[in-house]
Amino acid sequence: MGGGSVLIAAAWGYPPGWRKARYRVEPPQHPSFKGARQVECTSCSSTLALIRFFRENGWDVKTVIFGVDTALNPAGFADGKEFRRSVKERYIEWFRGLVKTSDCSSESEPEVIILPGIGRHWGRQYKGAPLAIFNEALHALLKAGKPSILAVDLTHGINFQTVAVLYAAVAAAVIWKKERDLLILNSDPYPAGVRMGQCVSGEKAEESAEMPELSINDVSELQRAVRNIRQIAALRRFQMPELEDLDLTGELGQLLAYICLLANGAAGLAFRGARYDDGGAVAQLPSVEVKPPDTTPITRDEAVEYPAPDQTYAVKTAIKSVVSELENLRRDNLVDFLNAVARHYEKIYSLQNALILKQTAQEFGRVIERAKKFGLRNELTAAEVKALVELSEESINETEFRNRVESAQREIEEERARLRDAAKRAEGNLDRWLRNLFAHGGLSYILIDKVRLAGGKIVEVVYRMDLLKSLLDELMRQCGL
Repeated sequence: MGGGSVLIAAAWGYPPGWRKARYRVEPPQHPSFKGARQVECTSCSSTLALIRFFRENGWDVKTVIFGVDTALNPAGFADGKEFRRSVKERYIEWFRGLVKTSDCSSESEPEVIILPGIGRHWGRQYKGAPLAIFNEALHALLKAGKPSILAVDLTHGINFQTVAVLYAAVAAAVIWKKERDLLILNSDPYPAGVRMGQCVSGEKAEESAEMPELSINDVSELQRAVRNIRQIAALRRFQMPELEDLDLTGELGQLLAYICLLANGAAGLAFRGARYDDGGAVAQLPSVEVKPPDTTPITRDEAVEYPAPDQTYAVKTAIKSVVSELENLRRDNLVDFLNAVARHYEKIYSLQNALILKQTAQEFGRVIERAKKFGLRNELTAAEVKALVELSEESINETEFRNRVESAQREIEEERARLRDAAKRAEGNLDRWLRNLFAHGGLSYILIDKVRLAGGKIVEVVYRMDLLKSLLDELMRQCGL
């Protein structure tokens, strides 16, 4: 129980409209709260009760409160930035006021994030978009940092805001691999007819007898955003997803091509030192730039408008998360890289690929040792690599090695000729060579031109572009790219 960190994400609407209640927080149905103590306290906000519950049960608590622009009248402000700043300050004041009028103590102030508004308020039409609200909330959660537990308090939110914050929390949990540690919390509804005192005050909107006009907002795109994030996150398990409604070019296409290699066990091609004989990289991770969402209000006489939301923000954020994890597998030498990927295969239960890669790493480790014994230069041909791998301990001598090299060279050239012939034929079936590629962890001898060593390590593998390109084209086709 306790000992970790909790991030509370709370959707707040208009605090002056809240009334006092005796909140009772019982331990959630989660293994981390086994033996936790129930907490009761009086407040106008469930968020304060949750802060107290987690703290009293030994958790480090960080709170992000999501307010909305509609909480404050935009009249009289110089521009949208000043207005947004004032809205944030008002929420901070409300938080302090709620703490003072509550026995749910709070020792630290929250991070306050203001979200765009939607609908008619204060005589103006707020033209926020659900996706913009989602993007802003997701950005704030990811910036707050990965917690042990993510707790979402939906008690006090406005309809559109609650939905967007909830979806953003789910998206963050997927990116953090924390869906099992996501708590979605909501209090009982406040009883009708009960008139307890308010805890904080605010400006009142003018009353009107005019019938309002309400638009129905389509928030389906938030579900699509979460689905896309979840499918991209699955790439961490080297699984090719179904991404029907996404552009498979650019950064995503580059990442999918990289994953296609790893998903099929051809990890050697994903080594940072894997090069074509023209110097180009065989496969590269994309460099992803994710710009923070901009929801700065644009205040006008009749409306509060906002910049158009970035339609690619969620996808790019997910891609960057996956790329960051894949970067952790990268090594400056082949053997260490193969072993790192093999360990990842074991974690995701891709055991056949793990065994193949471990064996391949051992074989190339022998190449390094035996090349040193023979005093070979820092550049080996594919035939020399094959011969060094296949030599038995009893026959490690110069004569036997040279005989093996000649034999290996003939075998390799014969197989290369067959591959060229198959690749030229329109109906040529390349599956045989793809199987060979996978069986060698992406380090098939017939495709390798040379291997370069430096400092007693393999730092570069040069591939024959005329042979590998046709195989990769076929592999990418079968991966749906």
